[in-house]
Order: sequence, then C-alpha cells, then structure tokens
Amino acid sequence: MKERINYFDLLKTICIFLVVTVHYTWLDDSAASNILKLICILAVPVFFMVNGALLLDRELVLKDHIKRMIGIYSGLVAWRALIFIIYYFINNGTQLTPYKTLEFMFFNRTVQGIPTEHMWFTFALLKIYIVFPFIKYAIDKDKNICRYAIVLLFCFSYLPEFINTMNRYILKRGSLDASVLPASLSMLSGSEYLLCFILGYVLNKKYYKTGLTRKQLGVLLLMIAAAMGGFLYLTHMQYHSISGPGHDIIHRYLKMSELLLAIAVFVLFSKLNVKENKVVSFIGKKTMNIYNIHMMVVALLYSYVLPLWGARGILPNLVKTVAAIAISILVTELLGLIKPVKKLLNIA
Repeated sequence: MKERINYFDLLKTICIFLVVTVHYTWLDDSAASNILKLICILAVPVFFMVNGALLLDRELVLKDHIKRMIGIYSGLVAWRALIFIIYYFINNGTQLTPYKTLEFMFFNRTVQGIPTEHMWFTFALLKIYIVFPFIKYAIDKDKNICRYAIVLLFCFSYLPEFINTMNRYILKRGSLDASVLPASLSMLSGSEYLLCFILGYVLNKKYYKTGLTRKQLGVLLLMIAAAMGGFLYLTHMQYHSISGPGHDIIHRYLKMSELLLAIAVFVLFSKLNVKENKVVSFIGKKTMNIYNIHMMVVALLYSYVLPLWGARGILPNLVKTVAAIAISILVTELLGLIKPVKKLLNIA
C-alpha cells in the first residue's frame, strides 16, 4: 500500500473550508470580504489537481474504476433525491413536472429553491473519470503525453479567455462579456478542469518533498501576489471598486490568475514536509461527504439562523462555515452508521 500523502489531506481540508466559506455567505460588502471571496476561487482547481495527482499515480484496475464511477454517480443521484424530498416539504410541494423532476435527479439541472447547484463539480469530475482510462494508458505509454495535453488543453481554455480579457480590460474594446476569439476555441468544454487534473499529477511528481529554499519560497509568494493582484485588478475594472455588493468575476474559473494561484499553492504545499494530523486526515477523508450535503446545510443556516444572528462580516461567516462543516460531518457520520444508507449515498 502506498504511503498516505499528508499534504493532499491538508489541501483538501483547506479547500473544503473555502468552498463552504463562499456558499450562501454571511459576508458583508467590504473589500476584505470580497478579497476572501477571490481567495476561495482557489478551491476548485486544487481539488482537481489533488484528484489527478492521486489517480494518475496509481495502477489502473478498470473494474475497480468502473465500480468507483458507478458509486459516485449513484451516490450523487441519491443525494439529489434526498435533498429534493427535504425541500419538497420545506417548499410545500414542487412545480416541477415528472420529466423535469427526473431530469433534476439524474442530470446536472439546477432548480431554484433546491440547493444542489454545487454538484456541477461532481458531474465535471465524472466526465474526467469517463476518459481517465484512456489518459492513464497514454501517459503510462509515454510521459511526454502530459506536456502535449497540458499545452493543448491550455490553448482551449485559459489562453482564449486571457486574450478576451486583455481585449476587455487592457485594450478596453467591447462589452464585459465580449469575445474576440471564435466560439470554436471553446469546443473542449471543461478542458480547464482536465488541465488541472493532469497538472496535479505532473507537479506532484516533480516537487513532492523536494524541500523549499528561500528563493523558491520567494518565487511562489511572488506568484501568489501576482495572482491576487490580477484578481483585484479584474474586480476593479469590472465593478470600479474592490468593495461593494455582488462582486463575481466573469468566467472566474478560466482566469490566468486562478491557474497561477492554484499552481503556486499546490507546489508550495507539495514541497513542504507536512506531518500527519489526525483532524486534518479525518476531514481529508470525509471531504466528499461534506461537499455533498454542505450546500443544503448552509442554505438552511442562511434562511433560518442568519435572520436571528443579524450580523454579517468575516467573523460571522467564519462561525457559519465551521458550524456547517461540523453539522455536515455529524449528519453524514450518523447516516453512515446505517449500512444500506451508507452504500446508497456513497458515504466515505
């Protein structure tokens, strides 16, 4: 059995904290709150990087991989059905037709008033898992495939958005959502996630436990500062201020700043000699449990607790985040005690 890589657990713990932080926030409209939202963008690419680093470095057993995919998908459907039933009673029924209900259950359809919009991530991950055996086979045959894939995927994801962003904000031509590149360059939908998946494998292979010199630390911190500077610039150009309500960068998961920030943080943690921590290891193993249920938990807290609490800001949002993670862990652990339910919901 391979050693458990502790920095993966640490990254997953940090990222699930950031995810819960930014959903149904209790933040105010201050500059500090908006900067925190920008930092939270880091979570999604790093999650894909950790997945890629884990899976691409393991031997592929096709039968086990297919069983894993079926388990993830069936668990996803079961969670969506459970949340649908709960909100059926909260909302006193549903306006959905039987067809739309089935579409909601089995596909990535969002319905207003039912907090499952976060599950796009699991659907995106499943798409990668479907093509994963072909990727794994190609990489095992020739490691140079990684370089080719990274360049190709970059050209179909971050590069077009970077050029379009330059056009909008630097050259100041066109509207905020205008594109100068043809739509055909976006034909590889979700290519940015597959890029991060493969990058995680490459970066882990190259930098894991290689140590961190002062010069390397300086370069990584400079990358983080540049990424955050890029985010702040885009925010200011889009909203003419860092503070204020409703700040959400257009195409935020395709920005060069997001990729730069994710790479810098991933490399930084990979080079550190992270010691095992029981709490971090536990949360790292339970990340998907928390992820599946947290949106419903934060939505309920937002609807029923925030009006009583009243205050907004970083500290109230921190309390909300810790409470939501604790509740998510408690509920999934209790559900996991019932073996048929544990299997149905794919609880780790």
